[in-house]
Amino acid sequence: MTGYLMEDSREAQRLADKVDPEAWVRRYLVPLDLNNKRILDVGCGPAVIAAELGRQFETATVVGIDASPQRIEAAHANIVDAPNVSVQIGDAHALPFEDESFDFVVCRFLMEYLPDKALAVQEMKRVLKPGGRLFLQDLDGQLVWHYPIDQSLQDGVEKALKLLEKSGFDPMVGRKLFHLCHAAGFESLDVNIDPYHLIAGPIDAENLALWKTKLEIATQNLTNMPEFKDTAAAISQRFLNYLDRDDSLTYSVLFSVLATKPR
Repeated sequence: MTGYLMEDSREAQRLADKVDPEAWVRRYLVPLDLNNKRILDVGCGPAVIAAELGRQFETATVVGIDASPQRIEAAHANIVDAPNVSVQIGDAHALPFEDESFDFVVCRFLMEYLPDKALAVQEMKRVLKPGGRLFLQDLDGQLVWHYPIDQSLQDGVEKALKLLEKSGFDPMVGRKLFHLCHAAGFESLDVNIDPYHLIAGPIDAENLALWKTKLEIATQNLTNMPEFKDTAAAISQRFLNYLDRDDSLTYSVLFSVLATKPR
């Protein structure tokens, strides 16, 4: 299997629905004071974060890139009221920008899907000016941390993840962000961990809808793989049933790394 696991016409809206852009930017990036900076959002998706960056930092210039034409199409609609924001198709492994052309690079929830994560980090470093900063954010433990263990569900999830890893998908990438930045030669690395998915007992209706969409898309793509043609739908339904149990706990954590390119 190659490409993005979640490729689907519904994906842009799912990505937009799962984040409060204003709250996210205020929490993680407003303290960094990015006014008058040239900002790159790598893997911008529908550009709800890029658009919010443009609103929060009116004197900044924000550029978003994404490999998906569908999500860039959605992004254009989301930046109509942000004149300092632009978006374009681009590959994180070969950023279409000159060396040292940005002051700040942000990349969230993309590293987990990239086949060559080290190359992508090197590319982000390349386009940063000396003294520029990189903000990486991604999950650790996605889909895999539960209690009590439903062995049938666990076996199915582990089988799917093992196969998906061949395309670059890594549910444990969060813990690797620090090392990736260190190996790329960044300095002044600051690491933070927050809870992300935390579902104790029956899942609420809003998150259930998000999970249903996510699993429907994943199931559709897994069904195209011979190994899961007859089992993907059952695994997906078993996962949803587990999330709705009174006694189940599902969780993952969110790693954030802020790193500086040496001067």
